[in-house]
Amino acid sequence: MSMQPIKGFHHISAYTADANRNAAFYLNVLGFRLVKKRLIKMPR
Repeated sequence: MSMQPIKGFHHISAYTADANRNAAFYLNVLGFRLVKKRLIKMPR
């Protein structure tokens, strides 16, 4: 049985210490597009 190719994603969420570097990876390396940007402050 062969797997079907992925045609898209509904949403991606990521928590990171360096949001700008993480966004650059998804946008520039993987070629994702930014639809909505949210900033959620996490408790320490």
